[in-house]
Amino acid sequence: MGYNLYITRKEDWSDETGEEITTNEWLNIINSDSSLTLSKDNGKYFTELKNSDGEIITWLDWDDGCIFTKNPKDSTIKKMISIANNLKATVQGEEGEEYNEDYFNKSEEIIQVVETNSKKDKPETKSSSSLIYIGLALVIVIVLLKIIKK
Repeated sequence: MGYNLYITRKEDWSDETGEEITTNEWLNIINSDSSLTLSKDNGKYFTELKNSDGEIITWLDWDDGCIFTKNPKDSTIKKMISIANNLKATVQGEEGEEYNEDYFNKSEEIIQVVETNSKKDKPETKSSSSLIYIGLALVIVIVLLKIIKK
């Protein structure tokens, strides 16, 4: 089991109607990006995403007008956002929530606010450090819930 992210032009990635990303568009992206390599062992449009050292870090695939992957790390989400921008598309999670540049900016702002507030007039101890992480987790959950409700 895992969580998929999709690059799509549809209002919701699971819609049966809406503008699709064509296989030719996907192949053009692959051919113009040295970090992407078509690997037909796992399907006609299965693609490996490699880091700057040429090591495979994850995969992307095309199906039914969308490009998708499973359980992406932040670096993969950033790559997917870049690809989506080139295709005039969006990145969506399974629940329809959208991932864009603001997704990372909001997370960084939350971390900075929590760190700043936690250091005000307080010596750092093990218990205050734990509270920081709990507070950060709560803030992230709230932000994710707001994103999901959109």
